[in-house]
Amino acid sequence: MFKNILFLGCGNMGRAILQKILENNIFQDNQITVVKPSSNNLIANVNYQNSLNLLHGSYQADLVFICVKPQDSEQVLNELFASKITNPNTIFISIMAGKNLKFFQKIFSKKVKIIRCMPNILVKENNGIIPYFTSKNVSAIEQDFFEKIFNNFASCLALDDEKLFHAYTALFGSGPAYVFLIASLLIEIAIELKVEKNIAVKLVKKLLFGSTQLLNNSDDISQLLAMITSAKGTTASALEALNKNNNLQKLLRKAIMSAVKTSKKLA
Repeated sequence: MFKNILFLGCGNMGRAILQKILENNIFQDNQITVVKPSSNNLIANVNYQNSLNLLHGSYQADLVFICVKPQDSEQVLNELFASKITNPNTIFISIMAGKNLKFFQKIFSKKVKIIRCMPNILVKENNGIIPYFTSKNVSAIEQDFFEKIFNNFASCLALDDEKLFHAYTALFGSGPAYVFLIASLLIEIAIELKVEKNIAVKLVKKLLFGSTQLLNNSDDISQLLAMITSAKGTTASALEALNKNNNLQKLLRKAIMSAVKTSKKLA
């Protein structure tokens, strides 16, 4: 279906997707060209170019992964459009936060075939979350092929309203960072309480991994909380402090709404 695959940019997320595509033999490395890669994210046997101008004159991209930073995207995409290496049948897959369909249509045309998605870094562990939204020109077959690519390492969720991207980006795109921050804080507090650093790191990792397994096997989070919370016990004392005046809830909501605001600003 696709002969030439172009990655425009290849930062941490772009490399994670490219790595998974190659691992699952969805495309072969000789089909892929990466333009403007990060020097830290090179993969062997993939064709890398620092500029679109260095591509062969007859090159035509069938599928383009847009993995550049939103702040740099307008100039880069205008360069892509001017290069004439795409055509009306080219499908664009954007992983950029904030940039909506109108942004791409302004550059390419209202007929552009664009699939906007927001993967999170958990694709590296085959547990990614990828909400996506397509332009009207993307066919059902092309949408199915998109899911076929990503279902190998993520759960795909088609959105019926593009505006939902702000919430999904803040909650699930950024979500792993919230978990990593909690892990970091638990390690820091453990060290303050005289737990050796190497032991603290090992046990916090095991704590989060085991908790996730329990969570996966239950749909009732309140029951899980009750299972380990004894009246007037240590867990009850800690939860009371966290929940006092809804401080934790308010702080987390404030953080996520800040991320939503930034997503809207990027748009």
